Amino acid sequence: MKFFSSTVPGNSPSHLLEAFPWKDLRAARVVDVGDADGYVSILLGQSFPELQITVENLPHVTEAGNVPLARQGKIEFKAQDFFQEQKVKGADVYLLRRVLHDWPDKLAIEILRALIPVLKRGANVVINDNVASGQTGLMPLIPEQFVR
Repeated sequence: MKFFSSTVPGNSPSHLLEAFPWKDLRAARVVDVGDADGYVSILLGQSFPELQITVENLPHVTEAGNVPLARQGKIEFKAQDFFQEQKVKGADVYLLRRVLHDWPDKLAIEILRALIPVLKRGANVVINDNVASGQTGLMPLIPEQFVR
């Protein structure tokens, strides 16, 4: 994730930090679904220290997460298969950054449906991902390959 964020300017997490009103949430609970080692959550936590952040991924990925941050109590790492019902109930934000583009529409819908049972009134589902045009050849070959 760090590689794609640093090599393609449009993938920079700064866009996510600036485009959503994180500071208005204060001490809100944020669940970062599928953020691997917590790279984006670390940036969120540094920029908005009041947020309570949980990073979720498959068990083998979660175990390799940023252990020093977990020990400091700043970010919680939990095992979660995003095709299964979400375990963290009633969070204020469920963040899916660069998750859905990896899956066909049918499976992307399943990922989103797994959130429905735990959503509280007023919760936000924030999707920060690539959107590809239906037409090829609108951008240079390498970036288009990454997007598709």
